[in-house]
Amino acid sequence: MGDHGLSELVRIIGEAAEGEWADGQLAEGLYRWADGAEYDPDTALQSGHGYVGMKARQVGGTITDRFMGWHPTAYVGMFGISDNPQDISRKSGTQVLHASAGYTLPFGLGFAAGWWQMRDTGATAFDLSTLTNINPPFGYSREEFAAQERLGKVLGQEINLDISQRLSKSMTFTVNGALFTPGEFYELPIARVAGDALGGEPQNAWAVNAGTRLRF
Repeated sequence: MGDHGLSELVRIIGEAAEGEWADGQLAEGLYRWADGAEYDPDTALQSGHGYVGMKARQVGGTITDRFMGWHPTAYVGMFGISDNPQDISRKSGTQVLHASAGYTLPFGLGFAAGWWQMRDTGATAFDLSTLTNINPPFGYSREEFAAQERLGKVLGQEINLDISQRLSKSMTFTVNGALFTPGEFYELPIARVAGDALGGEPQNAWAVNAGTRLRF
């Protein structure tokens, strides 16, 4: 249960589960929201983690899920709550929009596309224009507080394209291409003390990989 006392485990506004259509067609759509962290209006210190999961499933496509390891919520780990919206491997409240579609021909050649847009759901009530007027407590810095300017902004979009060929009943060969375009969240630079996703002049990330899948 999150710090806000939500009765549901994750506040899901709407979700359409994956389902197969006739003739090898496949479509999926999803919208999901999980509350992010909140920060005090007087001290700029974190006052809540938002929704906290038990190591929730990762989110996104090849780049944000497989390579960056994004989680759509903070979660309880071995050493307490992991809540790091400013790191490359982020674990924090996220709004997720997702759509995908695919088609497989009768002889086993398949095509699929997936799209994700993700937005940070954290919020601060602190007036960042008054940052120089406060004295951070021991262990904190103004640079960390300044990073709160990113909260609530779009993280980015990812597009995945897949081509697959069924070689047998149990083996499929797949080629995947992925492109991630950072959003305005990463256009704002932060100091390294606040996190390792420094931002400022973010570049698109892309990946291409191929492999076989064996099912028993």
